[in-house]
Amino acid sequence: DHPLLDREPTVRQLLSHTSGIPDFITTDFIKAQDANPTYSWTAAQALEFVTDPLGQPGPPVWSYSNSNYLILGLLIEEVTGRSYAAAVRRDLLSGLGGRIVVQDAEVPTAPVAAPNLTGTPLVVADGMFLPNRAVASAAGAAGGIAADAATLARWGYRLYGGKVLDAGSTVDLTIPVAGGYGLGTEIVEYRWNETGGVVGHHGGLPGYVTVLLVNPERQVAIVVLVPGDPGPDLDQMAMDLLAVMRGWDGTEPSGSAVTGSLRSGPPVLTGALPGSGE
Repeated sequence: DHPLLDREPTVRQLLSHTSGIPDFITTDFIKAQDANPTYSWTAAQALEFVTDPLGQPGPPVWSYSNSNYLILGLLIEEVTGRSYAAAVRRDLLSGLGGRIVVQDAEVPTAPVAAPNLTGTPLVVADGMFLPNRAVASAAGAAGGIAADAATLARWGYRLYGGKVLDAGSTVDLTIPVAGGYGLGTEIVEYRWNETGGVVGHHGGLPGYVTVLLVNPERQVAIVVLVPGDPGPDLDQMAMDLLAVMRGWDGTEPSGSAVTGSLRSGPPVLTGALPGSGE
């Protein structure tokens, strides 16, 4: 039981951000988080910063709220009897290697990209977590996982390629619930496009931004991960790379410092920049 669940939103509503639960990331929360960069937040502590009134669950009202995923993380712990990090590592991340970690239960492995904190001067990197323990732990199930671009591309390929969930559940992820958003999934292009649909998600923490695009019909996954925030250029880079990979002739493309890509069969990976991404 949790007071934020008083209006009884469903798991689907939490996944699709139609639960009516406000975001915990408020001005007061950011001040508290930045005051102690080395503090390890729990989901329950972060959720105490939800101050806006609860809305009525259900579409068509869509409002992105990180609180939804902290609550889902708590649900995972209740169902599995394990910590969120242990459950995700066992059930979802096995076989992906050590370049994807669940912060702050796990520490990113070197080499890692230094965050570009130009736009967030009060966030102080701690040299261990990305960008620091307070931000990483507070993000938790809403965005505390850190990975390099190549590993994130591999994860997207597995998830939307039906290698994590059964076929029906995989399709459910990509069916719009409200506002071009499915279950934890942004619908970028719909399936009636001649090259098939494109799904994925943006992500970011102070110092890093990333975008994952997956074209299941063409068996292509693209990730662009950048320290800092390049704005619209991030999406343009991802779409340009996706266009190249859609027309891939089997030869490995030239490497890029900040991208990872994967096509069917053995992975075709560009050079990957270590860093953080959801």
